[in-house]
Amino acid sequence: MADATQYTFSHAELVEALIKRQNLHEGLWGLYVEFNLGAGNFGTDDNSLTPGAIISISKIGLIKADQPNNLTVDAAAVNPAPDTATVLSQRSANSRDVSQIRQMRMQFYVS
Repeated sequence: MADATQYTFSHAELVEALIKRQNLHEGLWGLYVEFNLGAGNFGTDDNSLTPGAIISISKIGLIKADQPNNLTVDAAAVNPAPDTATVLSQRSANSRDVSQIRQMRMQFYVS
């Protein structure tokens, strides 16, 4: 199988990835694109100039939306917040790990 050389995403897929990256758990979000516009005279030589424009993308991000549409994604649906019990059990497990490390350090220094 050949290696992929290109991956494409729909607007909604890109918004979903950005929602997860920003750890958003609520609200409707849409794709935000900021453009730069440059104008000038363009041509292959000084005798074939024509007015023209160059448009470039300067920023891509998320923008909060008031109403759902085909370009918005609901953060609660694609990146639900963890429930409190899960968060507390993870914190408890982490604190036990820290306690065990401290005990190991103390044993090391005592030895």
